[in-house]
Amino acid sequence: TEARGPNDDRVRRAQYLLAKGLLWAGQPEQALEIGVPLLQGLADSHVLVISLAQVVGQAYVRTGRLEQAEAVYQRVIDARRKAKLGVTGLQAALGEILLRQGRTGEAETLVRSLLPEKKASPSWTSGYLHGILGAALAAKGDYGAAEPLLLSAHQVMTDQRSSTGVPEWYQLDQVRSWIAALYEKQGKPELAAHWARP
Repeated sequence: TEARGPNDDRVRRAQYLLAKGLLWAGQPEQALEIGVPLLQGLADSHVLVISLAQVVGQAYVRTGRLEQAEAVYQRVIDARRKAKLGVTGLQAALGEILLRQGRTGEAETLVRSLLPEKKASPSWTSGYLHGILGAALAAKGDYGAAEPLLLSAHQVMTDQRSSTGVPEWYQLDQVRSWIAALYEKQGKPELAAHWARP
């Protein structure tokens, strides 16, 4: 058997899977220790870049480093646009980061631009986009518009959970927390408590 070096794609894939596993295990700092150098060493066109950027971006989010997360997502979005490849899922993650940074207007504009003009089949991503939009509207105090978006997002994502990868499940928890926060802001503590439960 021949020796494999750090530039071998099998080694890179193993490193990616380790970083992903560490993130799932609640160890985002360790995921970053492996994922950041690996991502920096990959060309934007490399097959692992999108998956790895999502791991690194989420690890940054979970450690509160939103500016670094935004930079990672923006790099990959820009590269995929140049290659005329899809970016909706990455842009949804960027919308969440903008929302977390208090940039609700930017988050709302971005998410609205990603929603399909025609009624499309519900998907995990469309549900999540509606959730981000609902959270942005709630942050602006438009509770009447926010509530149906958030509840619909939760339902769609719950329905799609079995066909979605485990790394994205945190997004469903995020939607639940946005619903709980909405009801808390509306002075409905019983509903807030219900949605705050896992």
